[in-house]
Amino acid sequence: MILYLIKSGLCLAILLGIYVLFLEREKMHRFNRYFLLFSLVFGLTVPFITLEQTITIPVKQLNEQVYEFVVTDYTASSFSDSAEASGSNPLSLSFLWWFAYISITGFLIIRFMSNISKLIKAIKRNRSISKDKTSFILVEDEIVPHSFFTALFVNKKKFEKGAIHANVIAHELVHIKQFHSLDILFVEILRIVFWFNPVFYFYKKAIQLNHEFIADEEVLKSSNPVLYKKLVLSYLNQDSSSMMTSSFNLSLTKKRLQMMTTKHNKLRVWPRKLMIAPLLIALVFAFSEKTSAQDIKEASISELVDQLNTKLDDGKSLTKSDSEKLRSLIRKLQKQKGLMPPPPPKEMTLPPPPPKAMTLPPPPPPRVKKVVPKDNSIKNYQIAVKRYMDLNPKNVSKKELESSYNKVRSAYRVIVKKSKKTDGSKMPPPPPPLPPTPENRIKSGN
Repeated sequence: MILYLIKSGLCLAILLGIYVLFLEREKMHRFNRYFLLFSLVFGLTVPFITLEQTITIPVKQLNEQVYEFVVTDYTASSFSDSAEASGSNPLSLSFLWWFAYISITGFLIIRFMSNISKLIKAIKRNRSISKDKTSFILVEDEIVPHSFFTALFVNKKKFEKGAIHANVIAHELVHIKQFHSLDILFVEILRIVFWFNPVFYFYKKAIQLNHEFIADEEVLKSSNPVLYKKLVLSYLNQDSSSMMTSSFNLSLTKKRLQMMTTKHNKLRVWPRKLMIAPLLIALVFAFSEKTSAQDIKEASISELVDQLNTKLDDGKSLTKSDSEKLRSLIRKLQKQKGLMPPPPPKEMTLPPPPPKAMTLPPPPPPRVKKVVPKDNSIKNYQIAVKRYMDLNPKNVSKKELESSYNKVRSAYRVIVKKSKKTDGSKMPPPPPPLPPTPENRIKSGN
């Protein structure tokens, strides 16, 4: 696991360094977007790629040393490893590491779901206007226009007065049409899983800046660069939106302003694109898993035994596959040379297994106090009545008035239902009278 994290982290850092040094300043933003996303996938999967290499192992004759090594030394080392594993302390560094990892990851998942939930609630609570597969969410608060998938959040008063510049709306529509929210969600999930690796933080910054390059480039096709720069700078001191959205003043850096006037240069772009293929091949050879295919030839058997003894002396454990290969070698050489196998070793007496640790009974479950839910029926009714009465019959349709009035009646029925309780509990006070119906309000004009 540690080797995988080191390999993937180094590969991701190298690819990000290549992007910053050679690709970020060039006007090929769509290519850069897919390069960044591919780099994340490539860096996390390249350690799983397996490359096979052929290694020649010289063998000349069979002797008793090999048989003794396979049967006695391997069995003894395997037993000692299993004994150490059975008697190890469960409260080890590995246990503490996994406990800390799961705790922090759980906290980040809760924060991630909370941010998503806030955006969904904002979409449901506020009034929306649909236009060209885009939902304009009219928010009462003073916010910078920002987008999340097909939702575009804008200030209600400015939108109704037409005070939001058309280039700002066009900028956010580019984010929506090119599904930039998917990129942000993808890198946010990776940041949750690999929170201990800071390289994912820099990847998110690079991806968000690339999104702004793409949106600015689309808007500047039909706008004046100087006027657009002034428009972008006018949002400099305003707070950005949620970390899950694409905001108009996000990544407002010197790079973004310089990129607005940078011209496309094919002589510089194509060589940089062509160097990606050999770079990826080199990274595959550098960070992939290497396996060895053994080719047995005539030589001295002592060299093989020395190699395996050195492996044990270095603290490396032999696997069952090593034992099987050696036994297969013995049978092959016996068949070729007609050699007799050496006598089997004496039976080993195994020590008794360690005593099992005593387990304490689980503690009794904690007492849970019964929480009586608070009755909010009167408050909900008052809120529904206020929202209904705030609607001006002259500015809204009859359908909207009826929809709001139905919510008032639903809240009223809840209060009436609770007032008919017969369980001996304290009854709530009777509700105030219903407000005038939509028909009466339309006739009266109030």
